[in-house]
Amino acid sequence: MESLPLEIMTEILLHLPPCTMKDARLTCRTFNEILAKPTFRVLADFTDLDYAQRTLEDIVSDFSRRPRSVWSPSCSVPPKLPVTESFLLALDTALHGAKPARPGPQDPKLEMQGSRATRLDIQSPDGTFKDDEVTKQYLRRVMFRYALYLSYAYDRGEDAPQAWVFKAGLRGEKAKAAV
Repeated sequence: MESLPLEIMTEILLHLPPCTMKDARLTCRTFNEILAKPTFRVLADFTDLDYAQRTLEDIVSDFSRRPRSVWSPSCSVPPKLPVTESFLLALDTALHGAKPARPGPQDPKLEMQGSRATRLDIQSPDGTFKDDEVTKQYLRRVMFRYALYLSYAYDRGEDAPQAWVFKAGLRGEKAKAAV
């Protein structure tokens, strides 16, 4: 596989079924770099909160697409929901793709301090983010709406990917203290 041009390898990997992308990303760094952005494609769209709300309402209108979820798309975001580092990494990956692994400290795109983002190098795909609109509450809303989307779209029996948002016990005391 290493002798294949990156464009051909990308084309091959992008034809994988979505349910296999997670395992393929764990296979090697090259696969992770290629598949990271497509894995979180929907998350990047959810940075537009109006689009996120419309998407959730469309899914809810088709009851067959939400076999397990009881959450309404109009429900409010829990005020003390922690914005986790894993979510920030997923959002950065959704917007910028995976970075090649480098030795030494990584250069985070977004750092949170208090209720505002202190270091911004975060851009939406269409370049509409402004420094003053990326607050912790904004990120909570994006994360919560994305978790609702995952709960509507998820249909396998194992642990649901959005469970950490809805089950306080899964977040742990450290996450609660960070808010």
